[in-house]
Formats: sequence, C-alpha cells, structure tokens
Amino acid sequence: MGLFEDVVINAKSAANAVGKKAGQLVDVSKLKISAAELNNEINKKYEALGKAVYDAKKADSDPADLVAEAMVAIDELQDQLKALEDQIKEASAQL
Repeated sequence: MGLFEDVVINAKSAANAVGKKAGQLVDVSKLKISAAELNNEINKKYEALGKAVYDAKKADSDPADLVAEAMVAIDELQDQLKALEDQIKEASAQL
C-alpha cells in the first residue's frame, strides 16, 4: 500500500506542477497580447500625429500644440509597453 500511495502522491505533484506551468504560459500569452495591442495603439498615434502635422502645415497653421499632446500620449503608451515587456521577461524566466 505504501508504494501505491507514493505513486499517487508523485502523480498529484506532477499534475500540480504541469498545471502551474500551463497557467504561467497562459499569463505570459495574455501579457504578450496586451503588448501587441499597445504596440498597435502606439502605431495608430504615430499615424494620427503625422496626419495632424500634414493637415496643419497644409492649412498653414502651427502644429506645435498637437505635436506636444501626441508626444505625451505616445510616451505614456511606450512606458506602459516597457512595463509589460518587463513583466513578460519576469514571467518567462519563471517557466
């Protein structure tokens, strides 16, 4: 009976370890999806910035205020992306 109990305990431990790793993989995947979404949003901000500058120059107006606002928004998104990338590195290192 002792050998059977040891086998069951070891099997449960292995199943728990596999379950934990699978959960960590899911977490890393979610973080990577969030990072890709942020990257996409940053690209949209860059595109909007370019269009705003083009439109302002075409209308012979100063786009400085638009540029400053867009830069702040882009910088915030890049900070968020950097934080996500750090989380991904930490989570990946635990796998």
